[in-house]
Amino acid sequence: HSRKPDDSLADLKQREIGYVLHPQYWGKEIMPEAVKRIIHYGFIEWALDLIWCGHFDFNHNSQRVNEKCGFTYQFTKKEVLKKLGNKHVTTLYYSMFKSDYLHI
Repeated sequence: HSRKPDDSLADLKQREIGYVLHPQYWGKEIMPEAVKRIIHYGFIEWALDLIWCGHFDFNHNSQRVNEKCGFTYQFTKKEVLKKLGNKHVTTLYYSMFKSDYLHI
C-alpha cells in the first residue's frame, strides 16, 4: 500500500505491508516467511527507505508476525474504517528502516 502513517516521514520512499491468511494455515510460519521476502524485495528491488506494517489491537497473531520479522513498534492510532461501515478500530503501527534491515 502507498499509505504513509507518519506525516513527518512523508519525504521517504516507503510502503505499507498488509496481509491476510486463512486460519487453517496459521502457525505454519507461512506469513513470516512471505513478509520477510516482501521486506527484502522492498528494500533491495524497490530501494525503499522505510516499510510499515500494522495490526488491529485485537489481532495478536499479526503482532507476532510483525515482531518475528523485525519490525519495531512506533505508535497507536484510533481510526475509522469507512470501507467497513465506519467501524472504529485501534491500529498499532510498526516500521523498519532500510538501515535496520541491512544490519540484520
